[in-house]
Amino acid sequence: MAKDHDKSLGDQNTFDGAAKRVESRDSTRKVQKHSAVSATCNRFSPWQTDQAGQTGRKRSWKRLILQKQLFVSLQLSHACETNIARSGFRDPSLDARKMNMLFPANRQILVTMLLFVAVWQQPTTGHANNNYFLPGDSFFHTVLTEAVLANLEKSKSPVFRYNRPDHLDFYLCGYAGFEQLQVKEMSPSIKKHLQTLYRQLREEYPLRIELVQETKFVPGDLGDEEVKTGKILRRELNGFSMFFYNADFDANRYRLGLKYNENWVEEVVAFGHSREHAQFEFFVREEEAILSDWRDSRLVKPLDVISPPVKVRRSSNPLPPITLKTKVRIFVLPTNDFLSHYRRSKFIYEVTSAGIKLSGPGRGGKWMTRPYDLDD
Repeated sequence: MAKDHDKSLGDQNTFDGAAKRVESRDSTRKVQKHSAVSATCNRFSPWQTDQAGQTGRKRSWKRLILQKQLFVSLQLSHACETNIARSGFRDPSLDARKMNMLFPANRQILVTMLLFVAVWQQPTTGHANNNYFLPGDSFFHTVLTEAVLANLEKSKSPVFRYNRPDHLDFYLCGYAGFEQLQVKEMSPSIKKHLQTLYRQLREEYPLRIELVQETKFVPGDLGDEEVKTGKILRRELNGFSMFFYNADFDANRYRLGLKYNENWVEEVVAFGHSREHAQFEFFVREEEAILSDWRDSRLVKPLDVISPPVKVRRSSNPLPPITLKTKVRIFVLPTNDFLSHYRRSKFIYEVTSAGIKLSGPGRGGKWMTRPYDLDD
């Protein structure tokens, strides 16, 4: 390692090549999605307790800061060594071995100092936001779990909770949108068919649960902070994605999982966020999907709901629920493979008051639909 390091100090071509690689890597980073937001806002995915029973990956924002600080320190140290090598500086009082020992020592000092800074320095927080249902979205997404089914049995007008996909980061910078959807006088037959479908899917996708401590979010110095309540919860890990669409949504002409919301920026701003840092959140992480979403945003109507007045969200406490105005189409996905369902390459289920429909890949990239047989 030491010999290779000494060689790099005297090899100008090696340094120039490394500099070009660093420059190329930096240029690539600049064109990555959400680079502006990522540079200004710490991202954090805590273990969230919600009705949907979904869980995310836990990340340490302090560790992210530390990694960035250490990377910078190594770059600075390497730059200093390279400048000395370029200048041709040679101290007769130091032989080659002493020169080799100097730079590792400097690096150790830099790393120690930056460790101290990373631990004690308060991180800064930008203005990226977590989006729930926005008034212009084409669907409301939730998750079908045992807890949801139990709530259906108890309530004539059940309330569903919005679910953000697991691949989205959780930002410590506020919220936009409505987190709850109420279905007034939900049809008993639809409730029954949802229960039937859930039991059938569990035969192929066995239930997975975990016992976790209940948490809640309270205001803190850096925004909402997660604290434990002392209760133990039974959480379902593999619930089934459920989408509410308008009754006239054409699933063969348009694609599942796309919001088709042309005014999403203005709607995020209406909830109190900066336009420059408005966060676009998507279910399908493919360029073709994002382009289709943008292209057809004027052709697909928003989900027809009655919304409470839009106001600035200062905490994670949910706003009053939105309410469905008309009949809807309810799609249930057996897995969270949104890309495959977007491409119509896997099976989906539609629950209606008359029964359950099964749709699968058909000719010409269209859905082929038939009644769902419980013996399937």
